[in-house]
Amino acid sequence: MSSSESGVVTESSGATVPAKHAVGIIAGRWGLVGVLAVFVALGVVYSVTTPVFETPDEPWHFVYAKRLADGQGLPPLTFSTDPWVQGEAHQPPLYYALAAVTMSWVDTGDWQEEMQRNPHAAPGAPHSFGNKNVVLHPAQSRGNWTGTRLAVHVVRFLSIALGAMTVWMTYELVREVRPGSRLLALSAAAIVAFNPQFIFISSAVNNDSLITVLSSLALLLMIRGMSHRMPLWRYAVLGLVIGAAILTKLGGFGLLIPAILSIAWVAHEERDWRPFVVRVAVVLLVALLVSGWWYIRNLVQYQDPLGMRAMTTAFRTHDEVPTIPELLRTTGDAEISYWGVFGWMNVIAGEWFYVGVRALARLAAVGVVLLLIRRRRESPILGERGPQLIALAVWGFAVLCTLVNWSRQVTGPQGRLLFPAVSVVATFLVVGLSALSRGASQRTLLMIVALFLLIGAVVSPFAYISPAYAKPPVVNADELPGDARHVNISYGNGIQLAAYRIDQSSVAPGDDLDVYLYWQAEEAMEEDFSAFVHLLGRDREWLGQMDSYPGRGNLPTSSWKPGQMICDHYRVTVAESATVPVAGRIEVGLYRLPGYTTVPARDGQGRDIGGSPGVGVIRVAAQDPIVCQPARPAEVVFGDTIQLSGYDLSRDRLSVGEEVTVTLHWLSVAPTQDDYTVFIHLVGPEGGGGQEDGQPLEGDFPTSLWVPGETVVDHHVLEVRSDAAFGEYHLEVGLYLLSDGKRLVASGAGDRGRDYAILGPVEVVGP
Repeated sequence: MSSSESGVVTESSGATVPAKHAVGIIAGRWGLVGVLAVFVALGVVYSVTTPVFETPDEPWHFVYAKRLADGQGLPPLTFSTDPWVQGEAHQPPLYYALAAVTMSWVDTGDWQEEMQRNPHAAPGAPHSFGNKNVVLHPAQSRGNWTGTRLAVHVVRFLSIALGAMTVWMTYELVREVRPGSRLLALSAAAIVAFNPQFIFISSAVNNDSLITVLSSLALLLMIRGMSHRMPLWRYAVLGLVIGAAILTKLGGFGLLIPAILSIAWVAHEERDWRPFVVRVAVVLLVALLVSGWWYIRNLVQYQDPLGMRAMTTAFRTHDEVPTIPELLRTTGDAEISYWGVFGWMNVIAGEWFYVGVRALARLAAVGVVLLLIRRRRESPILGERGPQLIALAVWGFAVLCTLVNWSRQVTGPQGRLLFPAVSVVATFLVVGLSALSRGASQRTLLMIVALFLLIGAVVSPFAYISPAYAKPPVVNADELPGDARHVNISYGNGIQLAAYRIDQSSVAPGDDLDVYLYWQAEEAMEEDFSAFVHLLGRDREWLGQMDSYPGRGNLPTSSWKPGQMICDHYRVTVAESATVPVAGRIEVGLYRLPGYTTVPARDGQGRDIGGSPGVGVIRVAAQDPIVCQPARPAEVVFGDTIQLSGYDLSRDRLSVGEEVTVTLHWLSVAPTQDDYTVFIHLVGPEGGGGQEDGQPLEGDFPTSLWVPGETVVDHHVLEVRSDAAFGEYHLEVGLYLLSDGKRLVASGAGDRGRDYAILGPVEVVGP
């Protein structure tokens, strides 16, 4: 019988232990190593998959580190409303000093070329279509492993190493809070290591990586100090770690709160408060010696010791204090971005992942509440280790308050700002989840959670991150899709719009219209042109637009190869306020920035067609059919395709020379490919008294766009001739083709085969 079958497992020493401890042995010996290995591997994948400078604030972090690496000293603290000018100069320098040492051997002379801004970028807009890239990415001829790109990846690897240390610290922290449970410790480490957002930020040039590991290390020292009596020199080490955190990011000051509370708890347990003052003084003194010089320097040089004035000048996006519901919504958004919102907070994962992590958080919260309700004094979580959990909770609450305050004053919610408490979050997640079950079911639940996060972490770089920065597909000019419509518009900069394609036959207000443009470069270009797709309605009413560099921002025209054709995808959201129904006019053009100077265009015959040529139309109509309730019903069908359901008159007693509004209520019975013109004749005893001809809705919604079952309310203004005889008149209404004058035959009660419907009567009187 094998060892597993007998219910025991054998350790390498030859001793045997019960099978129920097998998981603990694996977790203790190899589990953490495996989790760390997977984390590092995923970090490398995320680093390689994400283009340089496409993580939050990465260009500014890099410039700071580059300045130190080049021996130029600390960057000056500026007060600019442009974040690209301000950069991260307000940040303390420890992370950047480490990054500078790491990249100092790399030639970064091409940094400005790599940091060209995308003028259409949409940072912080996760639902934007395209323009996820904040910077432009030149042709990949040099590869990712030279110059500035190499330097960025090298520093990213430094961040990955710091992230791995955070995973390790989380494991050790849970071992202190829950002694004897390697499984919980490993589960907490896995929750941190397999969090896609944590991997993403840990594979970026960003000081969050350093403040996070220092915070976790400081918490570990505090918790160990509460469990085991520490000599004074270890409090000096705690002060050193907190000082390093303060020299990394302003939030490091918050670590002093749980530190002082933990020292107070030790004094309470010892029933001797005299060492309390000494220990606190040591922590504060060492922390001040490590970090104080930075804040004194800012005070002396800029009268802004914390850099808050400079930071809010550059990054403030709203001035009004948000309401409580807005803050709650902010917290909910932060929860999502804590687990996975990539790029510059504008690349989102699949909804399945967000549903899963929401469920994870709520299950853990239920478990924590159950623990509190049970009030089991013998529980090592609520009893002996209660003070340690309270200290962790205090730090977690302090970090949450910092996030809320940041969101209230500066920018929107960013879950990564909770990462200094990532070990705390993981600790309470596993504590709560473990309270929901026992034994094998507990192990299964924790394994499912870790596996779910791992799947999300593996999928994200390939399914969500990489596609956001993909180049548009290249197509052969002789292999355009059959439904592509050739337009052959040439622009004055050597670019030709060969064709366009629309898959939809109709859109409604609030819908997205997808337009595919087939561009071809006739010659090489050094200039980057912006393209636009405009959707216009009645009287050129604005219905929506999308402006972008081609390739959804990923393929500027300076990167195009002569003769190469690309399929460029644009998405226009139709305005909710659009006046419908209407034939939406699609215009496509190119322009230069700054100044919005349009590029002149010519059609296939070389004729000048302006800077905003129309390429086609799209039916824009309400999602729900219009309820037709004419004052005067009628049931006349023209050509078995269009029915006149009724009509309204602004008045039925008319004066000569007066205008009357005739409102026709049409119902589409069957589709037609022709655009018919409406005629309305005022006919009396002595002949015509006036007429009006025109396409429905003044040509803004031709009949070829009508769909069966649709009602169209069509207004026409008819003027009574000044020489019209007095008396009783009627209206003759019909439809005809403008090209040949052919009318549609009317069918209805008493029609007698006419090609018009008789409406009325109306009376014409004198002025």
